[in-house]
Amino acid sequence: MTQQLDAPADVKELVAPSDVLAVGVVGLGYVGLPTAIALAAGSQVVGVDVSARRLAAIGKLRVDLPTAELAGLRAVFDSGALTLTDDIALLAGVDGIIICVPTPVDST
Repeated sequence: MTQQLDAPADVKELVAPSDVLAVGVVGLGYVGLPTAIALAAGSQVVGVDVSARRLAAIGKLRVDLPTAELAGLRAVFDSGALTLTDDIALLAGVDGIIICVPTPVDST
């Protein structure tokens, strides 16, 4: 059973629904890109990746995403809520950063 909890009153006062936050997402792979798309529904998002090839593929909507998420990507591009870059300096103006980079799993 899933239960939705309300934020405490003091948190609600700090982040009013009309406030638009800017968020950075570092790493636009299979976790980072869907995260960036979801966040861009209510925030300005700076998506950072080191791969120019990956950024170009995302910009052309040529990525492996379910149909609904691909439509979401198109929508956030149309709204201007998602900026793609390989320049980490653009993260200086965001309110928070989420890091979604690969974590190697091996014997060590």
